[in-house]
Amino acid sequence: MPDAQLPSTPALPNWLLRTVSAVSGLLLVWAAVMAVLASLVAPRPAWVLFGFEVVVLIAGVIGVAFGRRRFQDGQGLALICIAGTVFASAVLSWLGNRQGVTLVESRGQASLLGFAVARVAIAGFFAAAATYAVLRRTPEARAYGIRAAAALVGLAGLGAAFWLGRQQVASLAPFVAGGVKLVALVVGMILVCAGGHCTIRAFESGRTQPGGV
Repeated sequence: MPDAQLPSTPALPNWLLRTVSAVSGLLLVWAAVMAVLASLVAPRPAWVLFGFEVVVLIAGVIGVAFGRRRFQDGQGLALICIAGTVFASAVLSWLGNRQGVTLVESRGQASLLGFAVARVAIAGFFAAAATYAVLRRTPEARAYGIRAAAALVGLAGLGAAFWLGRQQVASLAPFVAGGVKLVALVVGMILVCAGGHCTIRAFESGRTQPGGV
């Protein structure tokens, strides 16, 4: 299908834009406070944390601008870039300070694990918003998205069932246990392939007409 026949990018609903703007604003303030604590207040500056907080602060600015209807030509791309930035910064900040960091001398050393978990959750919000922005564009994209979700839910169910029943499987005869594991592996691979294929097709079906076409 030629690009000229692709659907145009629909405007996102106001509630989503306001939510993105609010979350981005909170993220911006949080990153600014953490950057100040890590560089100026801490008895020994945590430069790794400071650097990543500056990056997150910029992502927050972009998110606020997005909520004010900027960067709307690439809605999904803008949101997933923010999500990736927040996620990577959170994980790398934690990995760079796994022993903890002292931001306020009187409070001693604090772990960044809870901080990283909260930031990963925020990144998940932006990723979900990006997914919604793309899959809402066409019925075909939504249909493939539902199939992908069903495959991934099935994969999670298979994994949970195998984990809960691992002792029962281990108690079976070696030949039978091997057969059960083989069947579970094959079914799991089918679900992974189906979920991956449907996910790719969902986002392909949500492509929009390039500007100027």
